[in-house]
Amino acid sequence: MNNRYQLIGKREDKVIEECSEVIQAIVKIKNFGLFNYHPARPESSNRIEVLGEIADLRLALNQYEDELLKAQP
Repeated sequence: MNNRYQLIGKREDKVIEECSEVIQAIVKIKNFGLFNYHPARPESSNRIEVLGEIADLRLALNQYEDELLKAQP
């Protein structure tokens, strides 16, 4: 997740975006294999890419959870 975009949009939008990126990364693994890679990024396998997306999703979920826990009616 790029830090310069942290404060743009609502937290739930970030969670939705990160979920879609995890799904896309998993589909790439299903279609092209765990250790295959994008030709423009040969140093980063699909496995590494999905792990990065999962980390981004965890961060977005934690931030959203914190926001929900602090919310007042």
